[in-house]
Amino acid sequence: GKLNHSVFNVNDSTELLPLLDEAYMNIQKQGISAVQNDPGAFIVPMGRTVGTNGETSIELFPNKLEPSSKGRHRGQ
Repeated sequence: GKLNHSVFNVNDSTELLPLLDEAYMNIQKQGISAVQNDPGAFIVPMGRTVGTNGETSIELFPNKLEPSSKGRHRGQ
């Protein structure tokens, strides 16, 4: 299915880098595997709202540096 993209739910730009750092750390802490059929992508549950459309996960592309807040996985 089509991927949804939204804006991160932060008050200002100074909150974005710590949010992304937390997401990267959660990949290791939570033992998150890459997305099936897309080994360069990780869906990281954050346990709270991180996107302006209510998303609670961040999709990270460590080799591309293109994070996005995600509300759902591919194919849903």
